[in-house]
Amino acid sequence: MARTVPAAAWSAVMVLLILYPAALAAESVFLKDGSIVEGRVVRENDREVQLALSTGGRRSIPRGEILRTVYHEEYKQKRFIYLMSGEMIEGFIVDEDRETYTYRRDLASARENRVARSKVDFISKRRLEVKEKKEKVETAAVKGGKDPAAEGRVPTGTRRDEMVSRAPRVRVGTGWSNGLGYNWDNNTLITIDVAALRLRDRSGNGFDLLVRGKLHYMEQEWGNIQELRDWTGDFEIDPAIIELHSVSLTHIGLGAGVRYAHGGYLWGVMIQGYATLLAQYSFNEFYLEGADGGGNNDDIIEKFNTLGLVSGLGVELGLFKYMGIFCEINYGYAPALDNEVNLEDVSALFGLTWRTSYL
Repeated sequence: MARTVPAAAWSAVMVLLILYPAALAAESVFLKDGSIVEGRVVRENDREVQLALSTGGRRSIPRGEILRTVYHEEYKQKRFIYLMSGEMIEGFIVDEDRETYTYRRDLASARENRVARSKVDFISKRRLEVKEKKEKVETAAVKGGKDPAAEGRVPTGTRRDEMVSRAPRVRVGTGWSNGLGYNWDNNTLITIDVAALRLRDRSGNGFDLLVRGKLHYMEQEWGNIQELRDWTGDFEIDPAIIELHSVSLTHIGLGAGVRYAHGGYLWGVMIQGYATLLAQYSFNEFYLEGADGGGNNDDIIEKFNTLGLVSGLGVELGLFKYMGIFCEINYGYAPALDNEVNLEDVSALFGLTWRTSYL
């Protein structure tokens, strides 16, 4: 019988890939005594939370001792909060809501203070000498047609700022592809992209260094052995095989390249079009199930590798602070088998994005 991949197996793979971004992110648990415990939550109930510590081992923390849990590391960066009054606050922003920022002057101290958003002029990643310098910078930037944020300012927390200052770090997609130029009956495609480096401006536009992993499984009932030989170039198909039952192809690819994204913020959503160009190396396995003249089953496994290029155009929608969606059309070229048929050809993808700050 032809080898098939159970639907449950594909479902499990998809669940793991969708949860992959969450597995990469370690939580920071703030305790009421001022200490911060870093790790990953592995178990929790009404009484306690158990962490797998970043330093190794596990620790159970009673819920009564927990002040908050933070899912990013931006709080570790010192910020300079400039107020409307001209004052400056130096500290670490550990929490925020619609009305206030919560900060610590000493990250290891339990003492926290709050400042109303309405009192904040702007927040900087570096200290400015005097407030007049900021005004001169903004005046010069406006005259020169530049974004004042390019001078080192950090967004002050509006939804627009939160959306624009984030870009996809990990993307998980699924879709369709006519691998080897054939429209297969069973066609399952899964991809995972990681933006290893993001070079974005303060409008969210720019380049990413992209790494892509790809799993593509194709299966087809096939009865004409000569047609297969003509198509593939007869890659050592046993001449004794006169009856063909099915053909399947498993394609595992690893690619790296660049992506350029450009767009803007509209109606509460970050909308960007993008183009990608990737070099891809693939590991492939052809599986043929057939029979010889005596009616005996005769299966053939042919393994081969390919090297090619994949280009794509797509659209990403940043719907939430940490999550978005995307759709993408690709065309690739990777000659394979004796007849050098194109392994990649056309593919379509859609999926989810995990968005993090690139500042």
